[in-house]
Amino acid sequence: MHSILLVDDQEIFRSPLAEALREQGYDVREAGTAPQALEMAMRSKPDLMLLDLAMPNIDGFELLRYFRGRAVFRTVPVIFLTAYARRDYLMRAASMGVKDYMLKSSFSLKDLLERIEAHLETPYQPKKLDSSLSASSAIPASAVFSDSRSDASESATGVVAGPLRHQRREFLDNIAIRSFPSAVTDILSLASDPNSSLGEIEAVLRRDPGLVAQVMVMANSATFRRGGFATNLEEALRTLGMSQVVRIVSSVSILKPDELASVWGRDLRRMWSHSLATGMICQRFQEPAQEAFGFLLGLLHDLPELLCMAHLREDWIAWKAQGVRYGWNLSTTLGKAFETDFVEIARDVIAAMRLPETLGAPIREYHEFYLADRPMEPHHHARSIEAAHEMAVVLGRSGCVLAHVAPLRTEQMRRFHEAASIGRDLLPLDAQIAQWETISGMREDPVSEFPGDLLRVVYWRSDAWFSPDPIEILLQKICRAQRVDLLEELDGDADLKILLADPGTPEWDVALRLRGRVLVMHRTSLGNTPLKTLRAMRLPITEAMLTRLFDDL
Repeated sequence: MHSILLVDDQEIFRSPLAEALREQGYDVREAGTAPQALEMAMRSKPDLMLLDLAMPNIDGFELLRYFRGRAVFRTVPVIFLTAYARRDYLMRAASMGVKDYMLKSSFSLKDLLERIEAHLETPYQPKKLDSSLSASSAIPASAVFSDSRSDASESATGVVAGPLRHQRREFLDNIAIRSFPSAVTDILSLASDPNSSLGEIEAVLRRDPGLVAQVMVMANSATFRRGGFATNLEEALRTLGMSQVVRIVSSVSILKPDELASVWGRDLRRMWSHSLATGMICQRFQEPAQEAFGFLLGLLHDLPELLCMAHLREDWIAWKAQGVRYGWNLSTTLGKAFETDFVEIARDVIAAMRLPETLGAPIREYHEFYLADRPMEPHHHARSIEAAHEMAVVLGRSGCVLAHVAPLRTEQMRRFHEAASIGRDLLPLDAQIAQWETISGMREDPVSEFPGDLLRVVYWRSDAWFSPDPIEILLQKICRAQRVDLLEELDGDADLKILLADPGTPEWDVALRLRGRVLVMHRTSLGNTPLKTLRAMRLPITEAMLTRLFDDL
């Protein structure tokens, strides 16, 4: 059976056409965006592609340019679909080796099938065709993300297998070019000092006219202007205040506009939105004099991950698919992409970006203890990063599907300033984060990369775990999840029963007696603990791990 990748952002056109092609015996995979198309093609090389030219953000020409740049896809035949007949489109398509170009408004299904047959060199056996492909045609369910392998070289089966690995030295040379300007580094240092003043910030800003211009524009924007226009830097700083100035300065000079707008930039935008949310929450966990410092801790906590993903560019899509397939988290996946321990990469990035040690030390600790599970006791600031990271998940900003997610203990959260009010203030906090996402150009509706599942899941955790709970939010995002208050309520009718419990606890013993499918999420090592009928998943988990589990049920 020949496979066809159909890429069109208009579902009302795409879905009926895909259904008609399936009735003719073709294996059709549908993609509504260029990133979805890339992921599907990286999992399994199609025999032919039908590409819409006019799509938002990334058009068909740019998508094809990527495919033509990879040897494995260079010979895949392409038919362009478009709503407009333009001579420049025809010439551009021809220059890229595309001979077929069909107008959506006038082609017949019979004509399309004949052209597909000509490209695939298979006998065309026409079946009974539907008389029309109208807007009222039924729309089938969207394609489901699977765990097929991704690679940069073609295997005998046509499945892409083994993404390209990158050199750590080349990456670090690139990071050296990206390092923060000296003025930004000095402002980050001042923000880390609770005794710093706006006057000191102003003196540093005046060394960099570009930063001054950005601050002036923001001070006079509708978002921040309280009265008349600020006519000079001193007035702008009084309007904004130190925390806002630090946000403006630290939010620039990290990711480039072309990276964020690229085919592979979707995860960069999501990770950056997650970082903004983490910064806003981490700020809440600090004393008033340390709020700007807390924001920077959260904002920059995933800086090594962001820069690694930006360096991988298009290859990030293949590595993410590899991580989904093998159940790796983000740091493990990136470590394998660079053939090294990711903690070492994180240390190198923190040094190369010239972060002040007051910021660099807790971010290093965060990576060493929480992401690499190193035997050490993190200090207060590293703990606040971890807590803010998980609360960002609660606010629907988990970042990449390979990012770690874990519940927080109630006792752990009591140590943080205003931690108890986070649950009550989610909506106002969400609005503030959304405002900064808009300012930074990151605003988009938080949507899971995986379609909603019809599984009914019942979830239990004890009062030892803090509420709101990121695991519960994640479950609600990808399935029909209901939390129960009593452990006994798990023994009911559900597709899957999930509970938080460690081996050797009474809760674990209860799990062993439950009927049906049971998943236990645990913090400690299983060792030789017999699982019997249980499935076990060690925390932290990722969205991709959980979704794969659901797919297997």
